[in-house]
Amino acid sequence: MAGPVTAAAVILKNPILGLKDSKQISPKKREILSGLIKEEAIYSFASISNTKIDEINIHQATLSAMQEAIINLPIKPDLIYVDGQFIPNIDINCEAVIGGDKIIPEISAASIIAKVLGEASSQAEPAKPVALRVSSHDNKFLFRFLDHAAHDPRLTLRRETWRGISEAGGALERTQSGEAIFCEWCGENAVWHSHNKPKGARLIVRLHRFEAYRDFPARVNWPAVDRLIVVSQHFKEMMIKAHGIPAERIEVLPQYVDCEGLHRKKRPGARFRIGYAGLVPFGHKRLDRAVDFLEALRAKDPRFSMIVRGAMPWKMRWA
Repeated sequence: MAGPVTAAAVILKNPILGLKDSKQISPKKREILSGLIKEEAIYSFASISNTKIDEINIHQATLSAMQEAIINLPIKPDLIYVDGQFIPNIDINCEAVIGGDKIIPEISAASIIAKVLGEASSQAEPAKPVALRVSSHDNKFLFRFLDHAAHDPRLTLRRETWRGISEAGGALERTQSGEAIFCEWCGENAVWHSHNKPKGARLIVRLHRFEAYRDFPARVNWPAVDRLIVVSQHFKEMMIKAHGIPAERIEVLPQYVDCEGLHRKKRPGARFRIGYAGLVPFGHKRLDRAVDFLEALRAKDPRFSMIVRGAMPWKMRWA
């Protein structure tokens, strides 16, 4: 982990204008609000060290920091609102609120002062190069990321190639302490690494739609996963409900679109050509519907045609 886990507890004595999710506030405004909260509210902090995180995992460390921050308050509250799906083990009435930092002022205030303190702590520590291993059977969505990572002096990049989403590409090297591993696709790679993660390592998994409806997520050891990246809010909510993953450990990162590439000069007749990308699996890509649409369109104007691009199922092991 880069930096300790920091939590804060806040009791507001009076309303404070401008409180909202700390991630939606600029660093400068966060600093201003943090000072105001400390002047106008009752608050406390707690931090869990990197060493302790390695021992108990990031999820338990977060709950432990919350518990300690609540205990450190100078007065005992009657009710605690906790951001996320899980509550700490404490003898006070707690209510978990998913997305609470957006709707509960006290949670917003706590997230702001905790983020400001955490940022100050991370800036005080010299940055160390990160050993990054990318584990995947298919890097088609990673070309730009891999190019960027290969030229980033803060990273040392290593690739681990699997034969397919369900099969390893040979003998796997265990992750080293201090190494960050990024599993592109939540397949057998994510299952294996989540059950073979050593202390001090960091594990990030990216889930696409395809894996969400197979058995891989059910076999992942989620407490060992530090961050889950999903391609839409729908899959974030699905993973929270199906596997109990804390909302704060899931990031929504949609697939990018090369907008500049769409502004290329068009060829003659382009307005009558339909592009269809991706065939497999047929069950949800539904090429048959595209063909039905083309048939209905050509009944009105026979100049229309469709260009289909994608791998054939017999070329894909899992199809």
